[in-house]
Amino acid sequence: MARASTWTIIPLDTYAKLLGIDPFHFNGVFTSDAEIRPTTNKCDDIWMQYAWQSAGRVSREDLALALREVEESVADFLHYPIGPSWVAEEEVQFVRPQRLDVYGVGMQPRMRAKSLQLKYGLFIEAGLEATTLITAATAITYSDPDEDGYDEVATMSVTVASGREPCEIGIYYPGHAGEREWEIRPATVTVVGTVATIVANRHQFVLEAELETFQSKNGVEGKTNGNFLTTVDVYRRYTDPQQQATFTWEMHDSHLPDTQDAFLAARNKRSGIVVPRPGDWDADTSLFTLTDRDKLREPDYVQVWYKAGLIDDHAVCDKLVGDRMARLIAHYASTRVHGKVSECDHMGQRIQYFRQDLARTTDTETFQIGERVLNNPFGTTRAGIELYNQLWRHVLPLGQAAQVD
Repeated sequence: MARASTWTIIPLDTYAKLLGIDPFHFNGVFTSDAEIRPTTNKCDDIWMQYAWQSAGRVSREDLALALREVEESVADFLHYPIGPSWVAEEEVQFVRPQRLDVYGVGMQPRMRAKSLQLKYGLFIEAGLEATTLITAATAITYSDPDEDGYDEVATMSVTVASGREPCEIGIYYPGHAGEREWEIRPATVTVVGTVATIVANRHQFVLEAELETFQSKNGVEGKTNGNFLTTVDVYRRYTDPQQQATFTWEMHDSHLPDTQDAFLAARNKRSGIVVPRPGDWDADTSLFTLTDRDKLREPDYVQVWYKAGLIDDHAVCDKLVGDRMARLIAHYASTRVHGKVSECDHMGQRIQYFRQDLARTTDTETFQIGERVLNNPFGTTRAGIELYNQLWRHVLPLGQAAQVD
């Protein structure tokens, strides 16, 4: 798997697909058998895990950093993540009365509970990101469905609870406790009855030791079984609703704050406006029971845990980013890395095209761009302007469209 210590919403393998990078080479894999993997473009361009493994070249770690920075920049512009994401321990100040000599009681003049404006809109659900081990050391079966002499498909099967959501099931490198940086993705998950079948590609399962050590220019041999994992850990990643919010009061007689459990009710999901209410979790009903606040006055601030982000109508699974959004971000991220992305001529030409500054006038060409585009937050490279125009036209920022009360 093309992995990195920096987690990205868009899998690195998806970036490679969108940029037209050979998936074998991107994962540091090659095959010595030219009949199995012919190099039609005469370019054996092996990617490394770290920059020090190939001086002057962009590594997968470098790429992940740039991709994550772009994802966060786009989220700040749109006021929601580009794909469903969990937010933990976000602190939101409670709406206070205008007069400094009075305390609020948690209600607004229309006798409705006061609401909070979250950092991100497109609210999905309240709760904590959680993982549960389904099966450890699940065996991988490599197969050759096209009968070309190379076992390119990896298949795993595990027993799950009936009705389990396929999007919640993921495969991970063994021994990493389901840390999201070690998830092998993308992968196709289907659930029939109580059996979940996961299918991915062999080149995504390169041994951790091979990724972390110095690789030769040729990478690892794809036909050598010893270069690939034989087992994976299968986890369920889901939203645990038991922890949604915490009221916090600053105390005049103690240096420690006082807290109380609470839950969130959505008032405007699109704008990320929620209502925090004090409550206790009922394990029998799997719901919160409304209680009274421990203090007569409103809390000073609220810590919240929730999931938010864009769910693309065309994405197969709600944890995936749609192709259009992913392509725009991949193009722009390619302009944010420092160093040579690829030795291949066709890749170099594409990256140069994305990096072209359309605000710069030369002796041979000039471009006309308006003031709005000239001052956009993504810069004036071709990829930056393309990203900005598409976001502005088709996915308008939420702003503060709804009123917090």
